[in-house]
Amino acid sequence: MRHLIPTLALALTAAPLAAQDEDIGGPVDTASGTVTGTLNFEDVAWSVTSEDILGGSRWQDADSGRLVRIVATPERDHEGRGGALMIEFVAAGGPAAYGVAQPQVSFQPEGADDVWTAGPENVDLIVEALTVEGDEMALGGSIFATMVPGGSDELIIEAEDSLRLDGNFQATIYSDQ
Repeated sequence: MRHLIPTLALALTAAPLAAQDEDIGGPVDTASGTVTGTLNFEDVAWSVTSEDILGGSRWQDADSGRLVRIVATPERDHEGRGGALMIEFVAAGGPAAYGVAQPQVSFQPEGADDVWTAGPENVDLIVEALTVEGDEMALGGSIFATMVPGGSDELIIEAEDSLRLDGNFQATIYSDQ
């Protein structure tokens, strides 16, 4: 009984706060999460967003698996390189082991017109966890990508004009269906 009272008190105080969020009119299904790591050996950190930047974060079912798009913008308190980041791939398989197909990473530096892109030959993406409940997908993994302006269909071994992303991602995104 002594354990029930603090739990009940916490639930009762949290309920009005949850109701306030809906009253404010903000979206209930808002993507969240982070992408952290290095970009050309500089520390970087992005926040996953639902905003319509590069199409926004979302997922959808398809014949080939689940199409996943994670869009992230620089964290405000991080002094690393600014710009929007997009990670796209198809997650195929089941909950025990998801395979990754057609990975692509794009980075648009702040204030630049060029988009740096890495296609499937230049992306190593591992999904370490992925769960779906209703229209919500929670996932996490690691990524290594070598990006060049405009992208390349060929494997990039060494390029002077390239950006290398080495990081991890954790995100909660929602279906657009």
